[in-house]
Amino acid sequence: MHINNLSIAFIITILLIFSFVFTQCITVLYYYIRSKDKILGMQVLLNFFPMIILGAYIVSFMIVAIDFYPFSEVTSIVFAIIIASSMVMTECCYVIYLLSLMPISKKSFKRSIVLCIGISIVLLANILGWVFFVKGFTIDVFIIVISYFLPITMFLVVICGILGFSLVFKVRDRLKRHHLKQYSAICMTFLPVIILDIIFGNSNMVVFTLTGFIGGSILSFMYFSKYFYINYNSEIDDKNIQQFYNTYNISQREKDVINLLLEGLSNPDIAKALFVSENTVKTHVKNIYKKLSINNRYQLINKIKIQN
Repeated sequence: MHINNLSIAFIITILLIFSFVFTQCITVLYYYIRSKDKILGMQVLLNFFPMIILGAYIVSFMIVAIDFYPFSEVTSIVFAIIIASSMVMTECCYVIYLLSLMPISKKSFKRSIVLCIGISIVLLANILGWVFFVKGFTIDVFIIVISYFLPITMFLVVICGILGFSLVFKVRDRLKRHHLKQYSAICMTFLPVIILDIIFGNSNMVVFTLTGFIGGSILSFMYFSKYFYINYNSEIDDKNIQQFYNTYNISQREKDVINLLLEGLSNPDIAKALFVSENTVKTHVKNIYKKLSINNRYQLINKIKIQN
């Protein structure tokens, strides 16, 4: 397979996208582990599976470039299952989450989920059936899988994104409305590149749908950054924190500890500021977390901000 200048430029772009998606995935995963925020958990999934697809594409391109095919038939099929599953899971994550934000009944939501899973299973079966039919998963097969099946799966995401965007103004909950608008916009970024793939017919290793991940990743990063700043920075309105103290019956000493926690002080620094031992501070912190059913400062900040 001929590697031209366009293909080289394209793979450099894909490599940059992969680096961006990988960095974002690790960053969001860290904050999700700390905060247990479901929105951040969804962000991890929406970056994880595309990261696998992009990584596999880069490896495949390099193999073609050096004309070396190291995979046995069994290894190739396992590789195929991983890639195919990642493509389908990417579609499922976007669609199911968007459906959960849409103003539809529980019955309609369940039916939509069943339909989504059904379509995903059919797509996965088609990909794997074709792979097993050709008895292996060569690089040429991989390129065809990516160039043919990836635009199809992401087109389903685009349709769901358009539907979600059309229903944004019917969502009463402000937070849900914001999430639906942002994720619908992310899904719709794939439409132009899918059209390019259809026009150019995927005659080489350049698959434009893959570059759709850069648009999605940038929007996702902007959304994550804004969401995290709003919900987890320590700038809290005095009225909001007083309401929080009253709601949870926080004692004066616990208020002192919480105020210093919000300033970012460590346990030893809090002990010095309050003229108590570090063990005393640890006891206060443990009691505060137990009372609020949280585990760390990120969750404390979020608890105060959203008052749940």
